[in-house]
Amino acid sequence: MINRIFLKLLAAFLVVILAAAVIFDVMVGGAWQASLRTEIERNLIQKTQLLAHRVENDRGHSLADIALSLIHI
Repeated sequence: MINRIFLKLLAAFLVVILAAAVIFDVMVGGAWQASLRTEIERNLIQKTQLLAHRVENDRGHSLADIALSLIHI
């Protein structure tokens, strides 16, 4: 009798944990993906601006030379 109660409580506990995990994933997953996408976009824009600034100010090297130097970084 006590084993049945324990198993029922354990099963209920596991169901509640599973439900909370699913709800948390659904609610936070979209916001997390949007935040990550925004951060990646901001990072790419910043790197593009740095490259443009370097190309604009480096008169001694061609664009191909600058690109090759960035590959090794």
